[in-house]
Amino acid sequence: MDTQLARITQWLTEHNQPKFRFKQMQTAWYQQPDWEHVTTLSKELRQQLAAEFSWLQIKSSRMAVSPDDGTQKAVLELNDGQKIETVCMPNARDKRTICIS
Repeated sequence: MDTQLARITQWLTEHNQPKFRFKQMQTAWYQQPDWEHVTTLSKELRQQLAAEFSWLQIKSSRMAVSPDDGTQKAVLELNDGQKIETVCMPNARDKRTICIS
């Protein structure tokens, strides 16, 4: 299980939330862009969770495309400031290869 989801589950338990809240949270985590859109939870609960837990957000900080073969390179920044470099390259099978570091 995702570490952040494990922390949220523990928080929900410590705050005496019903067990079905975890399923609501787990579904929303992979389908919604932020706490505000998790409308299966009350507004008050969303505000409490938002104050305790950041929603994973990735920002593109730099992107480049090769004019030769269309290879795309992006540097993504996580909400903790860490950066991830990704490259999407065409390959010999007329597909794409993706590298993440």
